[in-house]
Amino acid sequence: MTCGRPAFAGAHSKRAYNKRLYPFRAHRVVSRIILLASVSSGEIKTIGGAALVAVRAGIEAFVDGVRISRADVAASNGIMHVINEVILPFGAVLEAA
Repeated sequence: MTCGRPAFAGAHSKRAYNKRLYPFRAHRVVSRIILLASVSSGEIKTIGGAALVAVRAGIEAFVDGVRISRADVAASNGIMHVINEVILPFGAVLEAA
């Protein structure tokens, strides 16, 4: 997943932008590497304290009801899994800028 960033007028704008996005990022990031082969049904805690619900159905896996469409993608800071929808924290609303 790639997160685009707008151009910033200064460091203050960048800090404010990161502060607003942290809850959304922290909701879907975990503190350990989880390969698809090791995913089983159950809860996975995120660094933001949320519990994502993982479901294993044969060779497919779902997180909060969203299918993992591409798994075990190497990244510079760990492993990521591509999903086909955005997972938002419970009750969160994204406002257009």
